[in-house]
Amino acid sequence: MQFTIVMSSCFMSSCCIKKYLIIYSIDHILLLSKIVSQAIVLIICLFLWSCSVTEREIDGRKCRRSVGIFHSRVDRNALSAQLVKVVSGQTIEVIIPQQDNQLQRVRIIGIDVPKLEDTLGREQGKTRLKELLTDNKINLELESDERDRYNRIFAHVWHHDTLVSEELAKEGYVLANTKYPHKYSDRIFHAQEYARILGYGIWK
Repeated sequence: MQFTIVMSSCFMSSCCIKKYLIIYSIDHILLLSKIVSQAIVLIICLFLWSCSVTEREIDGRKCRRSVGIFHSRVDRNALSAQLVKVVSGQTIEVIIPQQDNQLQRVRIIGIDVPKLEDTLGREQGKTRLKELLTDNKINLELESDERDRYNRIFAHVWHHDTLVSEELAKEGYVLANTKYPHKYSDRIFHAQEYARILGYGIWK
């Protein structure tokens, strides 16, 4: 009788161990699958990001060129401007010599700061933008003459050869605005996905 009880207990223990090992193995397989999937997405984002192209006109002809991570160039029609103030992670005040040195408020195209309740994230984005624009000399690339209800002009902001919106998205300080397509939509979105997969900034 005791032998039967012992054998029964051993059998139950063996079943429990097997069940645990199966669950443990499944969990590890799912985790590994998730890691591999994220790695694949990251590689794709990096590839697409590095192979982004824009068009510029040379001698009256439109030519496509690579403007990936290490090949950024300021558009030749961009306006030189002097930074006066960083208002938020997506808005700045500038003086544009080509426009009678008037103070202008600029809404950076293609990005959105975190929601109002995320005050820490919003302040971090503002601080990082200040750091990126240290010498106050920037270039503005306008896509239209439109203004928003706050009388802000819309522009892509460049600091030397850095597309500021892309850099902020890559570091996880802002979100890519996919509602309104623009010249650098793909670049900023791929930068955001890079930050999301690696868990940078607001994606932690």
